[in-house]
This record gives sequence, C-alpha cells and structure tokens, in this order.
Amino acid sequence: MNITSLEINGNKLNTGKSVLVESYTDPDTHQWYRVYSDGWCEQGGTAKLNNSPLTISLIKGYKDTTYDVILTCGSNDGNWPIAWINNPSKTKTTFWVDGTGNYTTSLRTIQINWIAKGYINLEE
Repeated sequence: MNITSLEINGNKLNTGKSVLVESYTDPDTHQWYRVYSDGWCEQGGTAKLNNSPLTISLIKGYKDTTYDVILTCGSNDGNWPIAWINNPSKTKTTFWVDGTGNYTTSLRTIQINWIAKGYINLEE
C-alpha cells in the first residue's frame, strides 16, 4: 500500500509524500511502532540489561538487516554505562544488546531506550 495520492469526493490530491498508515503502543511493554505508506517503519521501546546480553524482539520485522538502531542508556548508581548492538547477530526481527558499567565497576542494571528505523514489507 503506497498512499502518495488520495481521492476525496472525486478530487485527486497527489501529496508525493509518505503518510502515517498505522501506529501502535503495547500497554504492557510500552514498545511502539509507526508505519508509513512507503513502508518506512519506526519502532522503539525500553528494556533493562542485567549482567548479561539481551535480545530485543521487534513488533514489526524489517525487509532485511540494514535497518538502523539507536540506543541510549543510563543507570541509577552514578556510573556511566555503555550499551552496544552486536551487528552480526542482528536479524530482521531481533537485535542483541550488551553493555557495561564504567571502567572501574562491573555491569549493573542498565536502562536501555532504543529506536529502530528501516523499511518493512507492507504486504505481510
């Protein structure tokens, strides 16, 4: 579905731009997504990383593994945590996150905020 031209009461409007066609927020996990008429999909959420790698499952699978993921992270113990994505383990529907505390501390609970952006197959 590509809605770049609309017809309302017989009048054609060619926007030439992608429009939002679907959005959702899961009330339990707070994961969310937005899908546009050209197949562009933005989705995000939050997670806690507790001393081990974490697999994030996407609500909407992407066309391939070339989608981008942006992470921000923080902790409540005064450390400067770092989180990263293991790209070789990224699939169309999941990505793997790992992290650490600062140089003088071991990994503690890290709050991860993430956003993924890329194209999906609208036919699925």
